Amino acid sequence: MGYELYNPLTNTVIISRAVVFEEDQTWNCEDKKVASSSEIVSDQQEDAREVEEPDSPTSSQGPVGRPRRMRNLNDIYEATEEVDEAVEENVNLVCFHMNVDPIAYVDAAQDKKWKIAMDKEISTIEKNDTWS
Repeated sequence: MGYELYNPLTNTVIISRAVVFEEDQTWNCEDKKVASSSEIVSDQQEDAREVEEPDSPTSSQGPVGRPRRMRNLNDIYEATEEVDEAVEENVNLVCFHMNVDPIAYVDAAQDKKWKIAMDKEISTIEKNDTWS
């Protein structure tokens, strides 16, 4: 397939495999206005636009594979409401602390499943003569 590239100036998504990442450059979102409607443009459609331009080189190859259909971004992504920053931070903290492994041996030794896991690990180490 390829990468879906969003252009906030034209509010379109271009699907392309020919992607160059310019990691030393950044985008300043605050300087640009973004249009309200959008479309998805595939490689073939983008190539067709380039052929129509006078300075662009022409290509003798036609599109390969099945044509891609255009979809509106609003059809792809559900409209979402902004979340209060404090609520979002608390949700992130809860998710972070949901499944925490013990950090210290004392904590692990108090949990039966961790004690069994440690015993298995020591048994395997001894069986394989890892420390000899």
